[in-house]
Amino acid sequence: MGRKRKTGERVLGPYYDAKSGLWRVCLRAADRLDQWAYAASEKKATQVKAAMEAVLKAPLATTISEATDEYQAHLRATGRQESTIDEAGARLRPLARILGEDRVVDSLKRHHIEARLAQVNAIATRKGTLGRVRHFCRWAIERGYLDKDPTEGLRVDGVVQRGGKPRLTRTEARLLDNHLWD
Repeated sequence: MGRKRKTGERVLGPYYDAKSGLWRVCLRAADRLDQWAYAASEKKATQVKAAMEAVLKAPLATTISEATDEYQAHLRATGRQESTIDEAGARLRPLARILGEDRVVDSLKRHHIEARLAQVNAIATRKGTLGRVRHFCRWAIERGYLDKDPTEGLRVDGVVQRGGKPRLTRTEARLLDNHLWD
């Protein structure tokens, strides 16, 4: 769950600096650039070190773009057809653009989904998009990316027009044909 941190990040110390009379803790990054934190006592410096180590051990939050990629990989792993996987990406990528590609999944709210649905004209497409986003949100809850489903209670109103243009029945077509060729 979440991105992995760069290897080599670690916390060093605490060290006592006799010149300043302060205790320091070093955060050494993978590229060996050090950042220092200072504390008045060894006890405080130890607490700072423990807090820094806890942050390093915690996974980074997953962005909406990363979650979309992971969701598509999940669909692929569960045996979905490529067309379904592509459709999921096509319906979710605009949502990532509305939210912001680098925003974490947990910042996804109902108004973002409503904004995505407002971009779609056809009722059938709107319903399909809501269904896909709803499935994504339930998947994200299972993964721990979301605490609550932002699609809960959200509906698309309207009746889907099926069948396109009205057509003649076979009987009507025969009658018309007979009438035209008589």
